[in-house]
Amino acid sequence: MPVWNEIPEYARWLRTQPPGVVLELPMMASDPAAPLDLTTQYLSTYHWQATPDGYSGFNPSRRGEIAYEMQAFPGERAIRLLQALDVRYVVLRDTHIRQMAWI
Repeated sequence: MPVWNEIPEYARWLRTQPPGVVLELPMMASDPAAPLDLTTQYLSTYHWQATPDGYSGFNPSRRGEIAYEMQAFPGERAIRLLQALDVRYVVLRDTHIRQMAWI
């Protein structure tokens, strides 16, 4: 796991931003065939922003809906859902997304 200078720039940047909800895409465990990677949860302890994604003994109530809609990001329905969830920051960690949308 990254520490100190290895922490990604976006996590350090988020630490300096006003409080807001952060969603990282692709969402954790969005590919059931892939091993579970908890790096995004670990890195959230560096910026302490809220997130609608999570991993523990508790699954946020709308996590399945969010994951489903985010498969079409930056589609209109995905953007509307992010607005409804008051998401302020979206972190894109996958290069397959070719266009950007502002929410």
